[in-house]
Amino acid sequence: MTEKPVPAASLEDWLACDHCDALLHRRNIPAGAAAVCPFCGSVLLRSKRRAAQRTLAFSVAGLLFYVPANFLPIMSFELLGNDAFSTLYGGVLQLWQQGYWWMSFLVCTCSMVMPLLALVVRLILAIAMYSQRFGRWHRPLLRAVHSVSEWDMLEVYMLGILVAFIKMSDLGTIHLGVALLCFVGLLISTLGATLSFDSHACWEQLDRAVRAKRVAKRHRDVIRRLV
Repeated sequence: MTEKPVPAASLEDWLACDHCDALLHRRNIPAGAAAVCPFCGSVLLRSKRRAAQRTLAFSVAGLLFYVPANFLPIMSFELLGNDAFSTLYGGVLQLWQQGYWWMSFLVCTCSMVMPLLALVVRLILAIAMYSQRFGRWHRPLLRAVHSVSEWDMLEVYMLGILVAFIKMSDLGTIHLGVALLCFVGLLISTLGATLSFDSHACWEQLDRAVRAKRVAKRHRDVIRRLV
């Protein structure tokens, strides 16, 4: 018994299950609903309500929190009349000056560079989804958004702040800075942008925009030939 191959023209109408590899026909999913595999019960797609608007709001909020969270004092430590404060950017510089360049690079990448890139990329894609305007350069951004998010480790740095606060609280007086609240806001905004972003809907809108541009280009070429 041989299986009939799926026609190439209709590949976009089919969806493969990630768990059991079942090939299923893609259907339109109402907002807030989910498509479930009838064979293994795993969730195939989940249509998110107002994904573009929520991603846009969380991304803008995260960008507003980014600068104070990274450059203002997170906490200050007082011991025997001497005060010292710490910032995320200052910690990166201290690691570099002490010779731990690899640790400095890792902290800077995972706590400063990648979170900023993730917010900017999702902001650009959310604007494109909301305005229904896509370009060729949106495709590599959509492919890179998941890779960038894998290196976004703000929660790890947050755990480090909590551990430092617990260990140093018995040695002196610790004053929490406004940057800590901004860092928590940045963490929540980044998480919200990640959960709100609908990559499947973005891919579908991007494909429709690309096909529409191709059809429009063909029509223009035909008109030019006739003229």
